[in-house]
Amino acid sequence: MTSILGYKPLTRRTVQRQLKRLSKNHTDILVAELKQIDTLAVTTDLWSDRKMNSYMCLTGHYINPDSKLASKVLSFTAFPKRHTSGKISYTIKKELKRLQVYDKTHTITCDGASNIRKSFEFLKPKRVQCLGHKLHLIVCNTLCLWVKRQQQTTETDYKDESMNESFDDVDVDDDGKMVNTNNLNDDTHNFYTDQTTWSEPDMIDGESLSSDEDDDMYENSSDTSDVVNYNWEEDVIEDQTSISCIEQYTINQAIQKCRGFVKTVNKSSILSNFVNKEKNKDKLNNSLMIDCKSRWNSTHRLVQSILFHKSIIGRLYAEKYELYFTRKQLTKLSRFELNREEWIKLENVQEVLNSFFEATKLISGKQYSTIGLGYFAVNNLKEYLEERSDNHEIDQLKTLLLSQLINYFDNDVNQYDLLKRHAFLDPIGFGILDRTDRTKFEREIKTLRKESIESVADSSVSNFHLKTIAKQQLKPNLLNGFLSSV
Repeated sequence: MTSILGYKPLTRRTVQRQLKRLSKNHTDILVAELKQIDTLAVTTDLWSDRKMNSYMCLTGHYINPDSKLASKVLSFTAFPKRHTSGKISYTIKKELKRLQVYDKTHTITCDGASNIRKSFEFLKPKRVQCLGHKLHLIVCNTLCLWVKRQQQTTETDYKDESMNESFDDVDVDDDGKMVNTNNLNDDTHNFYTDQTTWSEPDMIDGESLSSDEDDDMYENSSDTSDVVNYNWEEDVIEDQTSISCIEQYTINQAIQKCRGFVKTVNKSSILSNFVNKEKNKDKLNNSLMIDCKSRWNSTHRLVQSILFHKSIIGRLYAEKYELYFTRKQLTKLSRFELNREEWIKLENVQEVLNSFFEATKLISGKQYSTIGLGYFAVNNLKEYLEERSDNHEIDQLKTLLLSQLINYFDNDVNQYDLLKRHAFLDPIGFGILDRTDRTKFEREIKTLRKESIESVADSSVSNFHLKTIAKQQLKPNLLNGFLSSV
């Protein structure tokens, strides 16, 4: 390590003091900015790393003085305590009061974990369960994407485990000789991206994603799902008893083969080199991707990448005996070979899940991410799933997904009613509300307005003035008379 002549490094205390001063300055700037707003919506996330160090992040969303939607990280803190509902609600309240915005906060968007739900018994803002997370759970639990086979520690399993390691450390050099290697493929990438930082363009007015940017986002990622534990994984079903029909079983087996194939390619330079050479011949840029339990749309991406490489995968299995594989390697590779029925299943899954993929992108946009837009997306998803086609297998998938969508939305009465109530105030959401809901929410707003007018001032003069205004504004006419009668 080289030293710079005359340079005197700062002491630890000096660095700490300057960091504290810098933190206070930025906090003061944030408090001053938040004083100018009237209302605030907050999103929260809670997670732990591999060492079980927990963290909580609060992000505020508001309309700034320039009438533009803005988002700011309000708080990022360590959470060393147990994740009880009381501790969670206390920390949220403390951080929002520190920034003087607790009384301005009307909704907090979060996941559906039981401790998070219960924490709102002690909080003033209303709870809004993340719609993207709900759509993710519908897909995962309907298609049994993460259901695991029961582990059996038998002698056969130990043999299988030994066989599974064969691709990890054995390879072939240019002369066809077996060599040891631990190299991972640099061109076939795993999937990992945080939905809270997914800055995709808004889908309103016909704007679309740039496919190049979208691919880069996934290709520059790495598989760190074993490093971070998210609350988003909590409600994903893994119990084998959740498989209730042959459709779910077949899809589960096909997806597990896809995951196994991608992981095997990532760990073998023989396979990755073959795939890369074939991609260069076909002039393809996309890469194989692995999914992650807590990442929205990641299984859709996995299926999409497998289908994109279908011809290359076919050539790989046709030429596998020419690639200097050992018998164990060939046996393992054969386990992940998809049959004709499974390829058809993947195509059907990709077609149906495309609507969930687009819906998630729509409600994740930064330019127009309203609850009304969320209700619009859910309602249109329901209509799509209710439609029937000439393809019986696709209709079966739609029926399964529709059942879970109704379970997660319609049967969650309080949350679904909150969605519709806020959709009334959004032009996109209002357009799809039925007449009964429109009338119901309109009467609620009129009642709230009347109550606010009656309680604005205590003086007789102001009361008289307000009541006079109210009577003038509420003077009945033919239209109001008709609407009040129905």
